[in-house]
Amino acid sequence: MKIWKSLIAMLMMTSVALAANYHTAEQKDTIGSLRRVDKNGYLFEVTYKGDYKLDDVLAAGPVNPESLQADIQSILLPKSTSQYKPLSCSFACTAIAAVNPEDHPLLGHNYDMSKDERATLIVHTVPPEKYASVGVADMGWLGMKKNDFISSLAGQEALLYSPFYVMSGVNEKGFSIATLWVPGVSNPIDNGLTKIFSGLVPRYMLDNARSVQDALEKFAKLDVKMAFANKKCAYHWLLNDAYGDSAVVEFVNNQFIAQPKAFTAKHQTAANYWITPMDKIEGENGFARTKMIESRFKKTKYPTNQQVMDWLLEVVPEKDKELLKNKHLNLTTNWTVVYDLSKHTGKICLKEDTYSIFDFSL
Repeated sequence: MKIWKSLIAMLMMTSVALAANYHTAEQKDTIGSLRRVDKNGYLFEVTYKGDYKLDDVLAAGPVNPESLQADIQSILLPKSTSQYKPLSCSFACTAIAAVNPEDHPLLGHNYDMSKDERATLIVHTVPPEKYASVGVADMGWLGMKKNDFISSLAGQEALLYSPFYVMSGVNEKGFSIATLWVPGVSNPIDNGLTKIFSGLVPRYMLDNARSVQDALEKFAKLDVKMAFANKKCAYHWLLNDAYGDSAVVEFVNNQFIAQPKAFTAKHQTAANYWITPMDKIEGENGFARTKMIESRFKKTKYPTNQQVMDWLLEVVPEKDKELLKNKHLNLTTNWTVVYDLSKHTGKICLKEDTYSIFDFSL
């Protein structure tokens, strides 16, 4: 064990030494903050130092994952020659907004993605004049696999893209957001509002929203361009905040629709089906997962943080008959995370392994 730890330490030092001479001091500090979390090298943690220039990236107007990478590189790393190719993607997801017995609002999220060796990153950000946050990024969008962050210059530089690939998180105000896939709709209509690539919505809201109501006001001013419009699938988002106010946000043909939780409910669930009534939607799934979770709430109105994680681990793809029918999806839960919005903390279970549960905080 000591030899293994020494080897990892040497690799980390070598990784920092790889930093290119065109990296700024803040970029080098970001790379130097990298910490390995799990023993297998799938989960790392990084603190982003300085400004990742979200406003400039938004102004560049990326509309798909490929142009997002190119725009980030041109703004943050114009001298870099690193190239990235996304790993395969087949995704589902389940999310829960709840309140625990201590009256702390919670957000739980299963991130279901292709079964592979994609790397996961806990990302801390403190952007200038915006809200600090912590979130979980799928670095498979940059082709990153286990231990890639410490093995090459390209792996190092991928860390500098990480804020833009956060799928869920909580900020210093206790506002949280989780991303979920939904099928069957593209939104080519231009509504004349500020355009934003759907993959950047979590980053934008964590940086700028202080509550669910504040986020809804911001959503209403956006023209969200879906990442996979050509494949007729999209995202929707479950929001929750430190006040226990939650909502699901959807864009139907560019029309913003907010679905708040019922007035009498203390929780809200979401999966991979539209809450907004739609016609001719194929491939809907997630009903069985949310139905199971709703049955748990009937018995336990105020679940503990651990119970929310346990419930999410009961609805992983390998246990969902709807998903198992589509064997080509080859899905697994890459991570299960539960955020405590009052404490600004998180607990993450990696790859359904209950022996690989780790704590983190803002």
